[in-house]
Amino acid sequence: MSPSTQATHARRAARGAATSGNVELSLQWLTDREGAAERCIAALKATDWNVEKAAEKLNVGRRTLYRWMKKYKIKAPKGATRRG
Repeated sequence: MSPSTQATHARRAARGAATSGNVELSLQWLTDREGAAERCIAALKATDWNVEKAAEKLNVGRRTLYRWMKKYKIKAPKGATRRG
């Protein structure tokens, strides 16, 4: 891993630790295959499909949530605005 990649990971871990307490556990439950799509959908519904706020709620980056939405084929319902 290059020094710049290590620095990026360190910054992300520090940011997550400041907000979640335990980054490893939060990432573990998010990346579990079983129920991951449901957790994404629940966060999106709770934030009225605001991707940026849902990503904050899940303690991940907005781009990560977009990737998960693509991976799990999650699409906003008609009439919902997909902000973020």
